[in-house]
Amino acid sequence: MDADVIKCNNLPCRSSITDKAVVTTCSHLFCVDCANELFNTAQLCPACDTALTEPDDVVVCSLQPTNDYKTSVLSGLSPSIILEICSRAIAFWQYQMHQENAFQHAVVRNVNDKNTQLQRDLSSVTREADSELAALRNKLRELERDLELERRKVRELAETGKTKDKEYQKLKAQHERLKHRTLISGSLNANANPSNAGGMVDSLQAPQATRASQMRVDSPAPMRRQFSAAPEARAPTVQAPRSRSVHRVFPPAPPPKRGFRPANVSVSGPAQNTLYG
Repeated sequence: MDADVIKCNNLPCRSSITDKAVVTTCSHLFCVDCANELFNTAQLCPACDTALTEPDDVVVCSLQPTNDYKTSVLSGLSPSIILEICSRAIAFWQYQMHQENAFQHAVVRNVNDKNTQLQRDLSSVTREADSELAALRNKLRELERDLELERRKVRELAETGKTKDKEYQKLKAQHERLKHRTLISGSLNANANPSNAGGMVDSLQAPQATRASQMRVDSPAPMRRQFSAAPEARAPTVQAPRSRSVHRVFPPAPPPKRGFRPANVSVSGPAQNTLYG
């Protein structure tokens, strides 16, 4: 602070005093506004609660005296009194400077304490933030590791799918070739062995002939014709059953040779008697 500036000793005020001040014998000084507010009928010092009962214990002085006042204020006093007055005035000034320095040191100490506490809080927050950041980094590394494993699994599944698809296409092609080869082999065998083909056709037509024979057996017997003369003896003939359309599962057989007769067609006795009497 400025060496020539003194401040009000009221802590809430602490304003600089440059014109007039209220001075007490207990070495305290107040501005006029604070003195009018703080000094009451109790006559106690607001700073140290010292009783100020004497008339000269509280005086109003000018901090900017005129030259005439400076000339006449100590005039007529002995040097010892003048020196005593000066020593007391200097002691008052030193006390004010000491109090101001103590106040400033207290303010600085308070600020330093707050700064230290804030630094501790900041260090604690920083440690917590670093701990959380380290935990998040570890979690991020774990997630990246898991993600890489999942990507590797996806790639392996994709490769497996491609391999399975290739095997499926290969098996499908082999199946088609085998099917085509089987059809060609069956056609060639049928062309090379027509008797076997005829036997296959007869085996397909035999159940139909059997059903036709059963139908004729169940039907009523036709009436016989009566002739006056004895009928000529005729050799019994076998009427071939009507062939129905059969769904061929083999290639068509070549036409049979002359004189070929299916060996599987047979007519039972009751059926022959029913047909020809």
